[in-house]
Amino acid sequence: MDQADSPLWHELRYGRITASKVHAAIQCNTLEGCLAESILGAKFKITKAMKRGQLLEGKVIKKLQNKINKSLKPCGFLLSAQNPFFGASPDAISDDFIVEVKCPMSESTMTKYFKDGVPADKHLAQMQLQMYFAQKSKGLFCVAHPDFEKTEQTTEVWVDYDKDYCTDLICRGFDFWSKAIFPRL
Repeated sequence: MDQADSPLWHELRYGRITASKVHAAIQCNTLEGCLAESILGAKFKITKAMKRGQLLEGKVIKKLQNKINKSLKPCGFLLSAQNPFFGASPDAISDDFIVEVKCPMSESTMTKYFKDGVPADKHLAQMQLQMYFAQKSKGLFCVAHPDFEKTEQTTEVWVDYDKDYCTDLICRGFDFWSKAIFPRL
């Protein structure tokens, strides 16, 4: 079962800044906008790109597993007693690292996933929080090419955990949470 199909997965996310939203939270100046609404459980329309990602994610992980010769397991929603207002759900996890998969639909959108050979800021922040919650020192960013269905081609980039960067994310994210989310719980 896809984790997004689980009612518990949605319940655990309620009121928490997830790793996929932490970058938006630290950039956000609107306390009552769509970001806050989504953190508080507002329903959103599944886009064509999101649907593609849901369909391909398992295939991409299987291909990646064979490529790197490592066992990758599904990962649920990760929480921390020290930072209960955040949560993370990597796409896969191994003994040593987390995996985040992206499945862009076009070459132009694929270029937006990288900046100077590393994951773009939004995805880097997501992975840093995932590594923090999973207590892993590495993450593997895997982007399926737009023609993955035909070529099975992916681009991977290893990311090291950066404690200072992650601490800053958590502090700035908590600032948004305390102003925009906590008063509405």
